[in-house]
Parts: sequence; C-alpha cells; structure tokens
Amino acid sequence: MKKITLFMTALAVSIAAMAQDLQVNKLWEFSRTSTNLPTWFSGSSDDFRSIVVKDGKLYLMNRTKSRIVAINTEASDISAEVNNPTFITLSGYLAAPNNLSVTADGQMLGNSYAGATLKAAKIDLSTGATTQFLEKLPASGIGRFDYMNVYGDFSSSGSGYIVAPTCPSSGTGGNNIYIWDVTNGSINADVFTTLTRTTAFGSSSIALPIDANNFYAMSANTNPEVWNRDGTVTNFKSGIFPSQGTAAASGMAAFSLGTGENVKNYFIRTKGRFGGLEFYDVTNGVANATKLSTEVTDVFGSNANSTVITPIAVKKVNDYKIVIYQCAPNNGFAAYEVSLPTKTFTVTVPNGTEHVYIAGSFIGKFWDINDPFELTATGKPNEFSGTFPCEDDVEYKYLCEKGDWNYQEAVYQGSGDPIQHDNHTYAANDVVQIWYRVKSVTLNVSFEASVGVPNQLFLMSSINDWKEAIELTKQDGTFTTTLTNDTQKVPANTEYKYYTNEPNPAEQNWECNLDMTASSDRWTIAPVMNDTIQRFTTRLVTETEVPALAPRLMRTPTGIRVELNEPAAIELYNINGSLIEKTKATGTYTRDLNNGIYIIRINGKSTKFVK
Repeated sequence: MKKITLFMTALAVSIAAMAQDLQVNKLWEFSRTSTNLPTWFSGSSDDFRSIVVKDGKLYLMNRTKSRIVAINTEASDISAEVNNPTFITLSGYLAAPNNLSVTADGQMLGNSYAGATLKAAKIDLSTGATTQFLEKLPASGIGRFDYMNVYGDFSSSGSGYIVAPTCPSSGTGGNNIYIWDVTNGSINADVFTTLTRTTAFGSSSIALPIDANNFYAMSANTNPEVWNRDGTVTNFKSGIFPSQGTAAASGMAAFSLGTGENVKNYFIRTKGRFGGLEFYDVTNGVANATKLSTEVTDVFGSNANSTVITPIAVKKVNDYKIVIYQCAPNNGFAAYEVSLPTKTFTVTVPNGTEHVYIAGSFIGKFWDINDPFELTATGKPNEFSGTFPCEDDVEYKYLCEKGDWNYQEAVYQGSGDPIQHDNHTYAANDVVQIWYRVKSVTLNVSFEASVGVPNQLFLMSSINDWKEAIELTKQDGTFTTTLTNDTQKVPANTEYKYYTNEPNPAEQNWECNLDMTASSDRWTIAPVMNDTIQRFTTRLVTETEVPALAPRLMRTPTGIRVELNEPAAIELYNINGSLIEKTKATGTYTRDLNNGIYIIRINGKSTKFVK
C-alpha cells in the first residue's frame, strides 16, 4: 500500500458582472382594458387614490363613499375575492380620508384631503372607527395637504415620524414638507420640522420614508428626489427619468432584494396616470442610479385620471421576491410578482453527504462561501436541489461545508491525485463525483454471507501514514468507525484496508477478493462508505464454503487427490493427529498414502477420509 499526498490547486473564480434586470410576472389585472372591472370600482369619481398592503390584504381607499375595500390577495380564487371583497365603512373623526398609510407595528392611519390643516386619524379595521391622532395648520399660505406617510413604530414603546409634503393650492404654496415626530406612540401637533423646496412641488405630492432620517419626495410635476431631515436634497442621476408628457403622474415605491452585505436596493416610479412601472437600481445611491430595462407597460384604461396619481404598494414575499400592486383611479388595478432572475439547481452527491451548498456568481451572493445558498434534499438518494437568483451566464461550485474552499467538489485525475473542480456553467442536473475534503468519513462494514463475522476488525490507513491500526466498533453483525484528522479535512484519496486477527491473533488476516486474490486498497470517496468484505486471506472458523469454489476430494489407488478452484492452505494428519504434511497448493494437490484413516484440513476446514 502506498501513501498518496493531495496537493491544493488554485481556485479559479471568474468575476462576472452583476445583472441588474428583474423578472416581472403579472399575477392578475382588473381593469377597463381587461373588461373585468368589479362593479364597486368607480370609473369617473377619482376614487382609489391610495392603496396599502397589510397582512396579506390589499386595502383601497374609497373616499367618496367613506369606506375601505379590503381584498384578500392570498385567496385561492382571486376573481371571486375581488368581486366580493370586504367593505369597511368608516366613521368618527375622519370618515372620508384621502390616503392610507401603515406603521411598522401594523397600525392603519388615514389623512384628510385638500386642506392646509393636516388631519390624521388611526383606523380600527375591525369596526371602521377613526380616532384623531393629529390635526394641525402649520402656517398660512402653504398650499394644501393631500397625502402623508409614516415611518416607524407608533406603539406605546415605539418611535417614528409623519412626513407630509404640500401641494400648491390656487397657485399658492406647495414648497414645504412637514415632519412630526412620534415618541412612545404620542405626537405633539405643535412641534414639527419644516423643510422648504426652492421651487414648488406639483400636484399629488407624496413622500416615501427610507429610514429614520431620509425619505423620497415627488409629485406629478417633479421628479423623485431624496430628502434628509436636515433639509439636504440628493437628486437622482441627471436625465435618468424619461419624460411622461401629458400623462405625468405621481406614484412610487421602494424595495430591497438579496441578503446580508449583498442586498440590492430598487426604486419604482409610475410610468403615468393610466398604469405602468419603471424600475431603478439605487444600490449605490440615487446619484448613481441605473434605470433597468425591466418595465411594466400595462395601461389599465383611458378614462380621465384627474388625481394624477397611480398609487403603488409593495409586499415582500422573501429575500428574492416581492409583489407590487398598482392602481390607476377610474381605470383599474393589478398585481405583479417581481423577483431576481432564478434557476433551479439539482445535484447528485457522494453517499452520506449531509449538507450541500452552492457558491458562484449569484445575484446577492457573489462567490460567498461564508454564507452560501444551501440546497435541500429531494427525497431521492443523494440528490439535493434549490432555486437561486442568477443570470444565464452564472458560474458556480458545490461545497459540502461552508467557509472553506477545501470542502468543494473534486474530480478524478486519471491515476493521479484528485483535483478541485472547474467552475460549472449552468446545467439543470449536476453530479459531484467526490469532495476534495470532508470533515470525516464514516465506514460501515458488512460481510458476504459465506465469510462469517469476526469478533474484531481493524484497518490500516493513509489517514495516519499507515502507522497505527484503527479498531472498528462491532454492532451486531457489522462494524463501524469514523476517520478524521486534526484539521478535519480528510482528503478524497485517503486509502485504507481491513484485516482481522482471526484465526491467529499473532497475524494480520487481510481482506481479499472472493477468488482469494489480493484486493486493492479502498478509497474514501464519500462521507459514508458502506463496504462489504468478500473474504479474508485465511478462512475464519465461521466461514462456509462458497459452492462454486469448494474443493473436490477424491481417493485414488495410491492415495488422495484434491481439485482446487482457488489457492488453499492444506494440512494432512493421520488419525492420531500427527502432522504428515503442511503446504499451500494451487490447482491440484496429490499425496500417496498407506491404507488407513486420515484427516485433511483445507483452508481451516477438516474432512476425515479412509484410504
């Protein structure tokens, strides 16, 4: 047996450009264009200027009828649900709000319409009751409030803020944004921050909080921009927004996809007052924003939309998928599933592999081996599968452990040492031949039925340079042990071979092939090796004959003849137990004998005969 040393090969990692486009799939649409508008959706009263999504339900504000329409977006029959939604009739302080917003702790707020006094109420969705939360006229000549938004937790232990930009009214005002802080669930209407824009916002000015200090602001007549509470304004990259012409409208949302340090941030702007969406990658800041080629060009209808807003709401499904809802007043509404492009990977791996990871040029996890994607077992032997975000030109490798390239897949290199696998290009089904390193290898040993089971079993291995025998643990009729080393990096070409100390405790009785020829060394090619020992070089006391290999004993006129189908150890005794001959024979054994009774032992099995 020879010792083989496995050398580390350099890992080749290709640096692929991170893709930016998104996958968009329309889930459903109810619109004039689709001729399937529900009867409750007005076509001329400029209703449904505001939508929000909360706990799987889409809420549309119907100001002229003082009610909220609630749609269970998770209903199995969305058409039936849309045509028979839940109507929440509002009452109390603010029975006809123009706009809805939802806090981080799930509270629903509504605000007043077309006045210089901002009125905000909390809405009890179970009863429709509205209670005053804020009422304030900040100053004269400021224009009017149509929309506000909220950030943070408005519970008794939370904090956040309300942000409300103004719109011009009769040609006056529309330059200011007002912020009220919320602390421990309470607000002081008389304490607020005023931010002033050099030029006025246009119609339907809205705000969208980003974090505790920053928010987006836009109107139908002004492009989106980022404001800080200190009054600093950051504009999007110059020229990035296409002109919407006479169909200009207000409407925006933001979302993130990915995990950890690989999160990508996106911004959505409406394409106009009849529907449609534009997508922007703002991961590197709005000043460096990139407009994606991904767009939604749907037009829900052509009825006049004097509200000049198409509200947008976003529901996060998971780290790589969202659902976007958009409404065009007087024309309809729709839902779109938006995700990073994905592919499904299926791989068959060496036996006993417990975990399978994949690292590569994935969107959101670029060659990340510290926190790679993990595939899950499919139920088929040694098969794992997973769906992950990537482009068509993705390159990748499989690993059996995280955090170290030593645990990546490997391939046989002819008669030489295994080498680390090259990067894959996409295939629906892959096969990992061996792992370059594994933390440990479990050896499970059984025996051919004819061999019998020894009381003790040992192995020698290159794991310790063949220096020290390793005894296996007996479990009923099988044996088991685990091979590892100090670094918990067992090479894929670790060699080993079994032996027992029976029938002679002073000798190593090595395993061999069924025909008694020497067997090759075994290799640790999988985390779990299920080995079967065919025979031992010297028969065990418990071994039975293999019929095809059993010797044939024949008496001759001069003595005895034995036909052998395998090499055999032969001992010949007289009836008194005196050894006549001890030899090893192949093919045929003959011996001239005097008349008498004799005992012949062939590979440890004794037979009495008479000459």
